[in-house]
Amino acid sequence: MSDTSPFKIRLELLQMAKDLLMDEYYTKKEISLEYWRETKNNSNTPSFPEMPAYPTELDILRKASILNDFISKAK
Repeated sequence: MSDTSPFKIRLELLQMAKDLLMDEYYTKKEISLEYWRETKNNSNTPSFPEMPAYPTELDILRKASILNDFISKAK
């Protein structure tokens, strides 16, 4: 039997959700900047790309809820 409390599990789910969303954010940001750098070198200066939205607390809570639903349904 596990000694992990429900509070610790929730905290771990929140951390996992945050990590996933931050990885996604930084990946999208880097792709946008890389595309802009390549375009900038090949033509007149293009406008700076729109950056992805930084994950909010609500985004993290939603992602954690999705992870929790998945874990709760797994058998």
